[in-house]
Amino acid sequence: METYKIPLVWQMYGHCNVEANSLKEAIEIALGPDTPLPAGVYVDDSVAVDYEVLRIG
Repeated sequence: METYKIPLVWQMYGHCNVEANSLKEAIEIALGPDTPLPAGVYVDDSVAVDYEVLRIG
């Protein structure tokens, strides 16, 4: 029997508190590279195989 390395992706749901002057700015900050991802909860049934990565590997 062989062992396979299968790339998986899934979704998490969480909130982060952002100080900003507007909602637009808060969204930009939240999506920026300097904002750490918050602790989250797994979104049910969101796990899937990343077939793009699987083809490359």
